[in-house]
Amino acid sequence: MVVPDPSITGGRRDTTPGRLTVRRPLPLHPLLLAGLPVIILYANNLKYGVSVRDLLGPLFVVLAGAAVVTLAAWFFLRRNVLRGALAASLVVVLFFAYGPFAGAVAGRSLGGFELGRSGFVLALWLCLAVAGVVAVIRLRDRRVIGVTKALNLVAAVLLLANVARAEIYSLGTNHDVNVTGDVLSLGRSGGPTGASTATGRSRDIYYIMLEEYGGLRALRDLFAYDNQPFLDFLKSRGLYVVEHARTNYPHTAHSLASSLNLQYIDQLLPPDPSDDWSPLYELIKNDQVPKFLKARGYRYIHMGSWWTPTASNPQADANIKLHGALSEFNTSLVKGTVLGPIGGTFSGALDFRKREYIRVLFEFDQLLKTRQVAGPKFVFAHILIPHEPFVFGADGHYVDEAEAASHSDAENYVNQLTYANQRVMEVIDALLSGPPEDDPVIVLQSDEGPYTGLDYGSRATIGELEMHFGILNAYHFPGLASTGLYPEITPVNTFRLLFDDYFDADLPLLPDRNYVFPDPSHLYTFIDVTDEVLGVS
Repeated sequence: MVVPDPSITGGRRDTTPGRLTVRRPLPLHPLLLAGLPVIILYANNLKYGVSVRDLLGPLFVVLAGAAVVTLAAWFFLRRNVLRGALAASLVVVLFFAYGPFAGAVAGRSLGGFELGRSGFVLALWLCLAVAGVVAVIRLRDRRVIGVTKALNLVAAVLLLANVARAEIYSLGTNHDVNVTGDVLSLGRSGGPTGASTATGRSRDIYYIMLEEYGGLRALRDLFAYDNQPFLDFLKSRGLYVVEHARTNYPHTAHSLASSLNLQYIDQLLPPDPSDDWSPLYELIKNDQVPKFLKARGYRYIHMGSWWTPTASNPQADANIKLHGALSEFNTSLVKGTVLGPIGGTFSGALDFRKREYIRVLFEFDQLLKTRQVAGPKFVFAHILIPHEPFVFGADGHYVDEAEAASHSDAENYVNQLTYANQRVMEVIDALLSGPPEDDPVIVLQSDEGPYTGLDYGSRATIGELEMHFGILNAYHFPGLASTGLYPEITPVNTFRLLFDDYFDADLPLLPDRNYVFPDPSHLYTFIDVTDEVLGVS
């Protein structure tokens, strides 16, 4: 005869001699199942440069949440530990399965009824939760113990398998990057080593990076938009606008890693790099530009985005962030839960569109405030506009999903670019509002043009090359008799020329080349398309 476990029945353990007792298993499965989606997301995104630091915060939150749910279930189920844990695991599974299920049924209908409605999916999930809890309550005592043991085992195996997968991936990849090179020792022998520049002043340096801002020709030919008035404004304020402005690489990670390290990517990586994104992300976070400037007395103010490589920089003296905004990793995690489809209704922080609208406003406002920081300072601002989501009207009003859907992507892009122009003009005028001797160095640039999916090497069309490689590239190099700027300069030479002009660095300029890579599985197999790009820039 089997004596019921007191943790199941609520009674006392029978210790009568000859009676067979049942050892109560420790119900770890709610915590294991809660941690599993976080570990899976981490393992799946190692190739994109996600780090253990990205993992720890959300892992703690989901484990704490699972513990609270388990305690609540234990209380409501008459302090029954094993049944409470089973109910908690049910809630955890439904919480994390909501997003994938809602995505799978989106756009599908049954008998004319749209299955993808949030209300329908939420109602279904509530019914499943209630039915599951009733089933747990009615489950026989011995079955509760068996299910608990089975869930513990399955959850533990799945968790350990994904931890092992992540560890094997980390051990089997080559992430070495050449982040020292010749840049740390820049400067002629006996030349300037402090904050003084070649012109005798320590000018502030602003590097303003706008995401997916297209070139003049591409905007005219492909979007029917004339951006010449904006470029004329920049010229009227003394900026040099590059005539044939083009990026070196058709992806943010490649472009920024190259420009911030003053070198082409193939010269910064080992002979056989891992074909994932992490080496590029490492180059962006440990880039050479702030190393050079901080060694010469500059403070580094970093204003990043939600994108992990520029969200913050470990070298910065100040990382300016929007308070309460989710990281890229956390955003991906939330999208797969109940909070993804419905969370924005209850919390602005979980509404990606609204959050990015607020973030861009915040970043432009903070960019203006950096003028008050004592110099010399290097300010890097990566502002994700006119990159989607398209949340700005041409006058700056918030564009919700319904309004965005009423326009084409091209119209939404142009509206967002128009608003970006207004804010950039405001920033330029503010930065140049003082006496000329206090004018900062300004680099106004985009990493790439509007994204076309161009990762295809020789299969790229002329239209794709024109759209994706054409960029905004403008410079304000004050106080110099000659800047050395020229109509074909590309971002890889930006800081080579700047450091030579202002720090007597004597860095030779590199050939201005343009490269694509065959596909996302061959990130470092580069194909030279300079001749084709020059023809459409």
